[in-house]
Amino acid sequence: MAFLPLVDGSRVAIISPSFAILSAQQLVDAEAEVTASGFTPVVMPHASDTYGYLAGTDADRASDIMATFLDPDIRGIWCVRGGYGAARALPHLDFDQIRHNPKPLVGYSDHTALQLASLAMADLPSFHGVFRRPSADSPSATLLQSIYAEGRPAVVLPVADVSAEVGDGEPVVLIEGSATGRLIGGNLTVFQSLLGTPYMPNLDGAILFFEDVHEAPYRVDRMLNQLRQTGIFDRAAGLLFGQFTYDRDAVRARPGPPDDGPYDMETVLQDSVRDLKLPVIANLPFGHIKNQLTLIQGATATISTSPVSIQLAH
Repeated sequence: MAFLPLVDGSRVAIISPSFAILSAQQLVDAEAEVTASGFTPVVMPHASDTYGYLAGTDADRASDIMATFLDPDIRGIWCVRGGYGAARALPHLDFDQIRHNPKPLVGYSDHTALQLASLAMADLPSFHGVFRRPSADSPSATLLQSIYAEGRPAVVLPVADVSAEVGDGEPVVLIEGSATGRLIGGNLTVFQSLLGTPYMPNLDGAILFFEDVHEAPYRVDRMLNQLRQTGIFDRAAGLLFGQFTYDRDAVRARPGPPDDGPYDMETVLQDSVRDLKLPVIANLPFGHIKNQLTLIQGATATISTSPVSIQLAH
């Protein structure tokens, strides 16, 4: 990667590119996490703005994003509070400037829009995960540090260790095999919303990865069915499913098919990959869960199902 590695005292910008923050405490907690990691937090001017449900106007949120990339004293960028809105800021960004001023961008959920656009328009890899202080006792917490603070050229992800830490069970192999390709994906809903826009990277030969939250099985089914029918899965080299977490009681209150019965989430994922000729692994420890695995959007990934392993090279 072309950006400078983080060192002790490096300045890390905190931005809100999507929903408005829930409370001032959210930024206080983010600053504490950055400080505990040995870096210096910099809260950007519009991080606490409110414009309807958004963290400021599209132009203001975009100005914070651009300021982080153009400030030579800032070494990293952390997006807080997802929800919705990052895609609205994309037309206001200067991706040529971002390309020439690369910084490690950390985020997930709605920040998928910013990550995919940065990859498509500026060839900028980014980090799908959260900023978390190093801990010898937590595989997921130490991984982000090892990737871009220590600058390792290749990392074998501790999938089994993080799965055990998170407690969501072991990974499930849906289709056996191995493959190498560019790792591209993120939140399924946001990914789908960018199809047909200039902000979607080239997906040919990619290792796709998806997760989502608060989506009933039939809604995930609908999104995956679209990807299948557009031929995206046929052009991919591999497919990784993280956690599809949702509150069953809340989902039952919505109009639509029930969330239980023969078409539960596991069956939906299995049906979506039927007859595909590529390796597929499900129940991986990334998504809207505590201590999630960090992935590198745009890295070269090598995956295998026997045993389950993921290596990222950059």
